[in-house]
Amino acid sequence: MNQKPFVNFHTHSYYSILGGLMSPKVLLEKAHEAHCPALALTDTGVGHGLVEFCEQAAKFEANLKPILGAEIFVAAQSRFDKRPNVDGKEGYIVLIAQNQTGWNNLVKILSTAWLEGLYEKPRADWETLEKYKEGLFVLTGSTDGLIGKSLSQNNPKQAHQDLEKILSVYDQSQVFLELVANQGDSFETLNRFILDVTETKKLPVLVTSNARFSQPQDEEATEVLRCIESGEMMNNPYRKKFAEGHWFKSWQEMCDVLDYLPYETLEKARQESLNLAENIHFEMEFGKDLLPHFEVDQNEDEASQLRKNCEKNLLWLYRKDLGIEPFFEAGKNDEDWAQKVATEGLPNLDIPTKFNFDEETTALWNTILERLSYELSIIGKMGFDAYFLIVQDFIQYAKTHDISVGPGRGSAAGSIVSYLLGITTIDPIKYVLLFERFLNPERISMPDIDIDFSDEKRDRVLQYVIDRYGHEKVSKVCTFGTLSAKAALKDVGRALGVDYGEMNALTKLLPGTPGFKLKDAFDVLDFKAKVEANPSFQRVFDIARKIEGCIRHVSVHACAVIIGKEDLTNEVPIQWAPGTEKIKISQIPYQQLEHIGLLKMDFLGLKNLSILDKTLENIKARQNIDIDLQNIPLDDQKTFEMIARGETTGVFQFESDGMRRYLRELKPTEFEDLVAMNALYRPGPMEYIPTYIAGKHDPSTVKYMHPTLEPILKQTYGIAVYQEQVLQIARDFAGFSLGQADILRKAIGKKIASILAEQRQKFIEGGIANGYKKEDGIKLFDEIIVPFSGYGFNRSHAVCYARIAYETAYLRANYPVEFMAAMMTTDRNNTDRIVLEMHECHDMDIEVLPPSVNDSGSYFSVVGPNQIRFGLSAIKGLGEEPVNHIIEERNSHGTFTSIQDFAERVPAKYLNKKSLEALSFSGALDAFGDRKSIIESIEDITQFAKEVHEKNTSGQMGLFGGESTAVEFKLKPSKASKKEILNWERESLGLFVSDHPLKGLNEYFSKFGTPIGEVINQVLSNEEETTNEEPPKKKKKGNEFKIHGIITAARVIMTKSHKKMAIIQIEDTSGKIEGAVFPRVYEQQNPAAFEVDAFVEIIGKAETRDGKVNMIIQTIKSTDLEKIRHLQLNEEYAAKTKTQKTTSATSKTEKKVENKPTVEEGKRENCFWLYIPDGTTKQTVAEIKQILVENKAAAGIEVDVQIEGKMVKIPFKIKGDASIEETIFTHINQDEAATEIVF
Repeated sequence: MNQKPFVNFHTHSYYSILGGLMSPKVLLEKAHEAHCPALALTDTGVGHGLVEFCEQAAKFEANLKPILGAEIFVAAQSRFDKRPNVDGKEGYIVLIAQNQTGWNNLVKILSTAWLEGLYEKPRADWETLEKYKEGLFVLTGSTDGLIGKSLSQNNPKQAHQDLEKILSVYDQSQVFLELVANQGDSFETLNRFILDVTETKKLPVLVTSNARFSQPQDEEATEVLRCIESGEMMNNPYRKKFAEGHWFKSWQEMCDVLDYLPYETLEKARQESLNLAENIHFEMEFGKDLLPHFEVDQNEDEASQLRKNCEKNLLWLYRKDLGIEPFFEAGKNDEDWAQKVATEGLPNLDIPTKFNFDEETTALWNTILERLSYELSIIGKMGFDAYFLIVQDFIQYAKTHDISVGPGRGSAAGSIVSYLLGITTIDPIKYVLLFERFLNPERISMPDIDIDFSDEKRDRVLQYVIDRYGHEKVSKVCTFGTLSAKAALKDVGRALGVDYGEMNALTKLLPGTPGFKLKDAFDVLDFKAKVEANPSFQRVFDIARKIEGCIRHVSVHACAVIIGKEDLTNEVPIQWAPGTEKIKISQIPYQQLEHIGLLKMDFLGLKNLSILDKTLENIKARQNIDIDLQNIPLDDQKTFEMIARGETTGVFQFESDGMRRYLRELKPTEFEDLVAMNALYRPGPMEYIPTYIAGKHDPSTVKYMHPTLEPILKQTYGIAVYQEQVLQIARDFAGFSLGQADILRKAIGKKIASILAEQRQKFIEGGIANGYKKEDGIKLFDEIIVPFSGYGFNRSHAVCYARIAYETAYLRANYPVEFMAAMMTTDRNNTDRIVLEMHECHDMDIEVLPPSVNDSGSYFSVVGPNQIRFGLSAIKGLGEEPVNHIIEERNSHGTFTSIQDFAERVPAKYLNKKSLEALSFSGALDAFGDRKSIIESIEDITQFAKEVHEKNTSGQMGLFGGESTAVEFKLKPSKASKKEILNWERESLGLFVSDHPLKGLNEYFSKFGTPIGEVINQVLSNEEETTNEEPPKKKKKGNEFKIHGIITAARVIMTKSHKKMAIIQIEDTSGKIEGAVFPRVYEQQNPAAFEVDAFVEIIGKAETRDGKVNMIIQTIKSTDLEKIRHLQLNEEYAAKTKTQKTTSATSKTEKKVENKPTVEEGKRENCFWLYIPDGTTKQTVAEIKQILVENKAAAGIEVDVQIEGKMVKIPFKIKGDASIEETIFTHINQDEAATEIVF
C-alpha cells in the first residue's frame, strides 16, 4: 500500500533523558520509512540533540529536512516561583523554530527556563514566551501538555483559558492545535476538545504521535527506561503507564488509531503538516567565526600581533642552540633584544651577521625562520590568529600567577608557534615534531589545544577567562552518561525486581572491556547458558539490548570550556549543571559546539603538576635551593638508574606493575627511551615493547622492511612507534605531502573500506612514481602503514608527557623526602593511596611520623633528613580554624613546652572534648606525655583551658600581664598499649602510622597469597594491557587472588530480597581494598569473620570500578594472627640459620656456628617450641624459666627448649596461650629468638 507523506512535528530522541529510546539517527530512519519529507525533534525541555539531529540529517541520503523544536514547560505564574506541590507540576507547549530568529529565540527560552525557572523541571513563564515569540510556531501538546493536563483534571474551562492565553501571546498564524494519534480515554477527550476548538477558533490542526520509540515491540523497554528514571518497579499496579502507544507511526497507522475522527479533518491535517514544513526556513550554519574578540596592540591586527609575539621570544628560547646565551646574561649586554625585535622585526636585524653564525648555526636559524613563516601562513589562511593569541593570554596569566602549566599536550607541541608563544615548552625542531599532525593545511578544522594546569589551581585560570571575556560568554560543557552493557542489565534487572545478587553475579560473567556490547554477550558461553536457562534473565537481556546506549544522565565535562564572541545564549542553550545552580554548562556536547564554530578549550587539572610544585617548595624550605625544571639535565644518571630499577611510585605514567617490569628490562639511559615507552605502553603497540628492548640492547636484531624506513625508524629500532613516523613514510616513499599523509592516517583510523582502497591505490602509485616497486608499496601499506596507523601514538604528546615523567623521576631520585612529602600532601584525601605511599617510604628508609602540634604544618612536611610528618589537617574531627590557630600561635610565640602551656595559649573554644580527643588519638600531643594519660585527662585539660580563658577575659592577669594565674595540674598516670595506640590512630587518621599490627608479615603474605598493594597494581596494569578485541568465548577465571589482612571497616546491608550481605575493608601493610560479600557467601560464614580487627584470609576476584580496585569475595575465614606471626618468625629463623651455615662453611675466619636444628627438625605435635640464642645471660634464662612456671597447666601443652645446641624437654605442661611468647620476647632478643606452638 502506498504510504502518504506527512511530517511528524512532535517526537522524542533519547536526549529526552530516560523518556525516549531512539537516537536522532534512528528517528530520521523511521521518518524516511514513513515517507516523511521532514521531521521535527522536540525533546523534553532540552536542546541536547538538536545539533546532532541536523548533522545526521545532512548525512542522510534521502534529503530529509530537520526541523528544530522542544517541549517547553510553562510556569503557573512566575518562572521564579518555587511553591511546593504547585510549581514544577506544569504542562508544556511545543515550540518549533521557523527561521534564524526563531532558532535564536528557542535557544533563549531554553536557557531562561533552566537558568531562571528551574524547579523540579525547567520552566518558562508567559513573560519569557512573550519576549522571545518571534519566528516560532506553537503546538498545543499531548495529554501531559498545558491543555491536556487541564483536561485530565476534568477542567475544560481551564483548558479553554490555557488556549486563550496561548493566543494572547502568539499570533493566530503561529498556533497549531495538536491531535495525538494514541488510544485511550484521555487521548480521545483531548482530541475531541481539539476538534471542537478548531471549528470555533478556525485554527489549523496537525496530527502527531508524540513518538518515543520506533516500533510497538519497544514499548516495554521504554517503560523500563521510565522506571529507571523514577525508581518505580514495573510490577507496581498503580504505576502510570508512560510510553503506551507512543511509537513512531506511519500516516496510515495514525489514521487507524483516530478512526473516530472525520477523514476530511485528518487529511487536511496531513496537508497542513506538509505546508508547515515548507514554511520553515532554518538551516543550521556550521563553521561560523564565533571566536571571541582579542584586543591587540595599537597599529596591529591579529596576524601581525601573532607574528610579533612569536618573534619577541624566539632569540631567548633558542639562545643555547644558536650559541648566543652570553648576550642575554645580565651585565654583559646593554641591548634589549626583545625591544629591538618588537620595533624592527626579526628578519630586519640580520641576526646571523650580528652574531657571526657559522654554517651549521646559520642553517638552524634558517630552519627556524622558515618553520615559523610556514606555520603563520597556514594559521592566517585558516583564520586562527586570534585563537593562538587567546590561548597565549590565559597561559601567560597562569605562569605569572604561580599556576603550573604542563609542557604541552597532544599535537599542539608540534607547532613552533605554540612553542614561541609559551603555550608549550617543547621545541618541535629539536624533537622532530610535525605541524601537520596539529593543523592540516589540506583540511581546515579548529585547532585543538588542550592544556594541563595544576589540579589545585586550575579553577583560577577558568575564573580569569570568565573575568576577561564576561560570564555570559564562558561556560563549561555538558557530557552524557550512557547505559553500558553491564549498567543496562543491572538497571533493567532492578526495574523488573530481579534479585540484586543474582544480577550482579550474572553481569560479572561479562568482560569489563570498554566498548563491550551486548550483541557480543552470547560469545561468553557461561553468560549465554545462564540467560537461556532462566526466563527472568532472558527478559532482562532482551530489554537491556534495546536500551543499551541510551542516555542515562547529563553531567559536567571534566575539562571542556567554551568561550564565545557574544552571549552564549545567542548561539546555544545553556543550563545549570545537575545538582547545582553555580556551574553553567552548555546543553550541546563539545563535538557539536566546535562544529558550530565556538572556541572549545580543555582546561585539564593534572595532579602531578601539583606534586612538582610542592616538591620545589619543600626543597626551597628545607635546603634553600631554587630549581628551574626547564633547566634540569636530561641525562641525570641517578634518575635513569632509579627508573631502571623500576622504582617509579609517583613517576607520571610509569607507576604500573607492567610498566615497571618493562623498565627493568629496558634499563632506559636517555630521554628518548621514556618517550618511546610512553607511546608503546598501550593496547596494540605493547606487543612491540620486547622488540624495542631487544633493539636497544642488541642493534644487530634491528631489521627494516625497506631502505626508505631506516632514517625514519632508526631511533625506535625499526618499529613504527609514532603517528608522525607513518606520515614521514608516506611522504618519503609515496610522495605524499604531510597534510595528505595525515588525511591518510585519519582515513585508516575510520576503517571505511572505500576510502581505504582509494588511499592504498594512491600510496602504491606514489611509490611507483618515486621509482619504487609496486610490490614494495603493497607490502609497506599493508604491513606498516595500516597496522601502525591504527595504534601509532602521537609523538608530540609522548614527548610532552615523557617530560613530566622525567621531571617527577628527577625530583624523586635527587630529593626523595621532599618528593614523597609533596606526593602525600597531594593525595591527602585518598587514604588508600597514602597507605601505599607510606609503604613506599618504608622501602626508601623514610620515616613517616604521626602529627605533632610542635612540628606539623597543615599537610605532610619534611621534618628531618629522612623524616616526613603528618599534617594537622589529616586529623579527623579537627577543623581548619583550630589547625590554623595552632600553627600561627606556634610560629609567633614558639613551640609548646607542655600540655599546660598548650592549654593556656590555644583559645578554649578550640580545646573542647572532641578536638582534644582528635589531637591525642592521633599522637599530636605525644610530646607532652603518654597518649593514654592525656586522653584520660581531657576533662581536666578542657576545664583548665576554660578557667584560663575566663580569667584572661575578665582581666585577672598577673602583675606583668603575661603570667598564668591558673594552678598547675598534672596528667593522670597511665600508659597506652600498642594496640590502643594503633586503634586510636586508625580512628583519628584513617590508617595506622606509628606501627602496623601486621608489621613483619610481608614475606608470609607474599608466599601464601598476594599483598594487597600488589593486587591493586596488577589489576590496574592488566586493565591497561586489555585490548578492545573480540571478547573471550568463555569467561576466564580473571583476576583471582588470595589476600590476608585485618578488617578495618565493615557494614552489613540488606538486599532487596531481604538477604544479608557485607561490605568490608581489608588492609595489610602494603595497601587496603574494599570487598563485597554477597548473600550466598555471607550466609556460609561465621559473623566473627566480618568484625572490625578480625584477621582474615580471603579468596576473591579483583576488578576496577570507577578507577578503583574492589574485590568480590568468594571465600573468607578468620585466622589466628599470632599463629601466622609464629610461622613467619620461624621461617625467618630457618632462613637465617641456613645463611649462617653457608657462611661458616665458606669462611674459615668466621666463628663456627653450632649445628642447630631448623624449624622443621625435631618438633613434636601439640608442643610449645622455644629457641634461646647463644650468649643469653643466666639471669635471662632464669626469668624465662619463671615465666614458664607461672603458666603451668595440667591440661596444657608440653615444652621443648633449644639452648646451647641441645633440645631440652621441660618436665611440665603450660597453657597454649600466644601471650606467653610476647612476654618471653620482652626478656630476650626478638631478632635472634624464635618460638612456635606446634599443633
